[in-house]
Amino acid sequence: MLLGGVQPNPRSGLVYEGIKLCKKENIDFILAVGGGSTIDSAKAIAAGVVYDGDFWDFYCGKYIDKALPVGTILTISAAGSEGSPDSVITREEGMLKRGASGDAIRPKFSILNPAFTQTLPVYQTACGITDIMAHLYERYLTNTKDVEVTDRLLEACTNIYRMMV
Repeated sequence: MLLGGVQPNPRSGLVYEGIKLCKKENIDFILAVGGGSTIDSAKAIAAGVVYDGDFWDFYCGKYIDKALPVGTILTISAAGSEGSPDSVITREEGMLKRGASGDAIRPKFSILNPAFTQTLPVYQTACGITDIMAHLYERYLTNTKDVEVTDRLLEACTNIYRMMV
């Protein structure tokens, strides 16, 4: 089954539609093909399908401890959601943007063929680079524990950027 129509800053309406579709078709695995918004939508659907209440409960602080398995095929680098236990969704009623978290929604696998990103417009590539750098700096400039590898990657990227400019 296919579910299209994901928007940047993914919306709750599509999540509700996906949950309904998955329950109707007895879906037991979700494959997200796209970028961060697609993956976040898939994670929300995965959590909502196996939950008796409103999936939005997870975006109001309830920890996600059960979900359908999710896999990802990325079409843009720098999504970040392909490896995280987090998801961000916008509830259309009130346009509330909230995050949810739980190891149950961390993707089981993620595939990215870098060759597919080479045809992206320069603007999208620049946005991806900016997103990567912002996330790396977040960890570098905070007291986050056990991120030494990330810190060294940031230092290496910064040095490469300096050489390019």
